Amino acid sequence: MTAARLPIGVEAEASRDPRYAIRATYRLQLHQGFPLARAAELAAYLAALGVSHAYVSPLAAARPGSAHGYDVVDPARVNPELGGDAAFRAFVSALHERAIGLVLDLVPNHMGTGEHNPYWDDVLARGRSSPYADWFDIDWNPSRRSLRGKILLPVLGAPLDRVIANGELQLVRHGDCARLRYHDHSFPLDPATTAGAHAGLRALLDAQHYQLVSWKRAANEINYRRFFDVTELVALHSHRDDVFLATHALPLAWLRDGAVDALRIDHIDGLLEPLAYLERLRAAAGPRTPIFVEKILIGDERLRAAWPVEGTTGYEFLNRLESLFVDPPGFAAIDERYRALLRIAHPSVGFREAAIRGKQLILRYTLEADVHRLARLAAPLMRGVRRDDIREAIVHVVSCLTVYRTYVSRDAPPLASHDRAEIEGALALAAHRGSPPPAAFAQLGDLLLLRGADAMSEGERADRVSWVERFQQLTSPATAKGVEDTALYRYVPLASLNEVGGEPDRPLGESLDIFHASNAERALHWPATLNTTTTHDTKRSGDVRARLDALSEMPTEWWAAVTRWRAMNRGFRARLRGRGLPDANAEYLFYQSVVGIWPDTVPRGGDLAALRDRLAEYMRKAAREAKARTAWTAPDEPYENALRDFIERVLRDGDNAFIADVRRFVEDVAPLGRWNAIARVTLHLASPGTPDLYQGDELWNHALVDPDNRRPVDFGARARLLGALAAEWESGDATLRERFAAGLVARAADGRVKLHATHRALLARRAHPQLFARGTYIPLQASGPRANHIVAFARTWGRSAAIVIAPRLTAALGGSRRPPIGAVWSGTTIRIPPELREISQWRDWFTDAITTIPTNVESLLRNFPAAVLTSDI
Repeated sequence: MTAARLPIGVEAEASRDPRYAIRATYRLQLHQGFPLARAAELAAYLAALGVSHAYVSPLAAARPGSAHGYDVVDPARVNPELGGDAAFRAFVSALHERAIGLVLDLVPNHMGTGEHNPYWDDVLARGRSSPYADWFDIDWNPSRRSLRGKILLPVLGAPLDRVIANGELQLVRHGDCARLRYHDHSFPLDPATTAGAHAGLRALLDAQHYQLVSWKRAANEINYRRFFDVTELVALHSHRDDVFLATHALPLAWLRDGAVDALRIDHIDGLLEPLAYLERLRAAAGPRTPIFVEKILIGDERLRAAWPVEGTTGYEFLNRLESLFVDPPGFAAIDERYRALLRIAHPSVGFREAAIRGKQLILRYTLEADVHRLARLAAPLMRGVRRDDIREAIVHVVSCLTVYRTYVSRDAPPLASHDRAEIEGALALAAHRGSPPPAAFAQLGDLLLLRGADAMSEGERADRVSWVERFQQLTSPATAKGVEDTALYRYVPLASLNEVGGEPDRPLGESLDIFHASNAERALHWPATLNTTTTHDTKRSGDVRARLDALSEMPTEWWAAVTRWRAMNRGFRARLRGRGLPDANAEYLFYQSVVGIWPDTVPRGGDLAALRDRLAEYMRKAAREAKARTAWTAPDEPYENALRDFIERVLRDGDNAFIADVRRFVEDVAPLGRWNAIARVTLHLASPGTPDLYQGDELWNHALVDPDNRRPVDFGARARLLGALAAEWESGDATLRERFAAGLVARAADGRVKLHATHRALLARRAHPQLFARGTYIPLQASGPRANHIVAFARTWGRSAAIVIAPRLTAALGGSRRPPIGAVWSGTTIRIPPELREISQWRDWFTDAITTIPTNVESLLRNFPAAVLTSDI
């Protein structure tokens, strides 16, 4: 593969393309405790770090007290809790003063319910006569006659009659209007019914356009589509003109006036017609506005070429990258011992089975109302098949899909080949596993595959496509809740592989080849797509995964430790209803979590208490997500209390043999995790695509799933460290800089080595923007005794070139505590393409060392465990 050479004028023109101006993004989670004014203070730090754009969570007005901003209640104004429009303008001004742009997160799929949403409130007050009645995905004609024309609101803590008898519903004045108050909830009254309030509260309620019921009735009776299973988030009809214009007017105005540079679209798979939505957004935003979609790609799935976007938010990159650092034989050994621990004998029972069962659980309970609605709508199209059989067939087919959704659309050709293959595979597996009669699967297959559609009338074909579109809106939340939020907590031999979009049972033997192939494809087809390693939604931070990955390199030591710890803590387990607690799976996940976030210094006093609280909160969430012994919708308080008691007793302060043993074990595994993390930073920031950094992740960041990963970030400390690093670097010559880099490696535990690697790699991107944004990707092969422990590639663009080298599986290079530098690479070389051998010198951005032909790994990594070399051709 030869270097791409462009005339100078062409290269200059390419550099002005805004689609490639985003060199790197830095994700900020905004909320009342961290508003826009605080974010504005970071502009100088972000510029010094080397990112080009801040990338913020949604800014539109959200439900009061929102910790994330995805529960928008008014898309027409800036969230007042973030500071309102004035704070937004000041934030943008501060960014622009430092030449920092802005990527905005949009939420087109849903809105937050409640009195603070004027559109939803008007629908509750006026029902179908409201001008906003068709904004929301409400089933106004459900099976239950008493609910027709009404909205079921499952918000009560008890049945309605008991709530009334207890006096929990109050009639209150709100300005000139009367409203109903139930604890923190407030509901409008139809203006036509307020005159009859004296007739009694129950009669007044019966006259409204909504029914208040117990929250327990949500799963099987709710008649509006939600975001996943969140009752407080109602789905929007974003395909309607009025909804699109109203919900996108503000961000589109920001794009026009230059306040916002790019858009990130949340939960694209929740929309009825993703392609049509994106085409409309592209037309409104302009052809050169970068647009990224939160699309989870599974396995070999590809982003649709027809989508007018720059790419995804990068989970597919995360999972390809992660697999590089897991040793295949070591993982196999861990998985074998894990299955023995859980007494899993049958080879077919693994993560794939857990995923299918997880989706079935969600579809039969949490999303039961959505399945009922689909079955009811399918009944006229599947004549002769009982509705119960239709419902069960839907459950089985959705459970057997291996992707989040397919994309049959009224505006697209009938069926793409990959969609057809996915649906046919799911139908075959479902028919093999399921109990419904063959006719149910056959006719469901006719529907999903649009068999015979060409011979149908236009109206009949439209009805079938409309049903398939609704079916597709179900598959994504079923996968998200059944896999991400169930199976990933049920089958956990090595939790670092249990990530959003991950396949924990995917073969690892070809991980390096797959990584190179996906990078090459990204460079060719999606060069501006986001690449991520940690997000606000990841199950654990990249640094936790990096440490857990290292367990695959020491499986014998890991299982010896697990065996010791289970014996040490046997006396702290409780008996509940004849069963031990925690169960083997929960206890094993707990030990992985302890190792993953254990600090470098022994926690005592308040630090240990904080660690206990973090782990207890995480394990409670993990147990509820697994849904084996407790769940969000049916919490088992005795179980959860016993689980917390176990954690508090195991991590008690004082003379604690378990803590001492964990400390010794982490001292061995933590260095391996650090080298994995430095390699990950290097590959992340130099691979094709746009690197996205999560807030605070430039120092060691050992965090679990939210809310643990949304704890406050000490930006002041990071700014001071960065300033000191930059000053020391600038004050020395090349020799001193090499020594400086070596010193950071020797004291890697303090985190400066990661900040240095992040900063220097970002500066390399700043100095060579087109090289890293659009450069050709060339995998480089290693040879010699350590060839399997090297990841290397080249990038070429115009007259610039780069060579990137990072280590993997470093435990075999001389022990867990020895850095992968210098003599450990003796005899290992990189094969450099002939056209790059002609370059006279290369400069390493991590050490400032100069080399000629960069083939000798021992020389290239003599002071730092990774390298980013650049030169002019």
